[in-house]
Amino acid sequence: MICPKCKTLLSPMRVAEGSLWKCEVCSGVAANVAVLRKYLKDDTVRRIWLEAITGSTLSNRKCPCCVQMLKEFTVSRDNRRIHLDLCRTCQLIWFDKNELEAFPRVEKLPRPEMNENLALAKIGLEAELESEQSSAENIIAQVMDILFIIIRLFLK
Repeated sequence: MICPKCKTLLSPMRVAEGSLWKCEVCSGVAANVAVLRKYLKDDTVRRIWLEAITGSTLSNRKCPCCVQMLKEFTVSRDNRRIHLDLCRTCQLIWFDKNELEAFPRVEKLPRPEMNENLALAKIGLEAELESEQSSAENIIAQVMDILFIIIRLFLK
């Protein structure tokens, strides 16, 4: 992908929610709407998208992905007007330097109950392994319990 501002190659930037594409020269960021829905808080992306659909004009920049002309629109955030660019085809939004940071990020809260369950399962497994009387079936059952806890952590 090519930066719509300075025409250099964008670098993939892996985040927990997916990939963002950053320009190392101008510090702009390209982000897909699907990734932004997980990356930004609450209904921020829905409000940005509605503003883009209803109030956009043709930009002088090209989409980093499909090179069609972007649509430019303005969003208000904390008494600040932020000019963004959108490609409806690619569902990609371009943020100039520090614009993405103006929007609130989703806060990943730790799940102490899952961590506690995982720790208890691990202690139980270690106790079983130490015991000479434990059967292979009990060990397998406890390993399965740990795997299910780990899978639930990733699915939530």
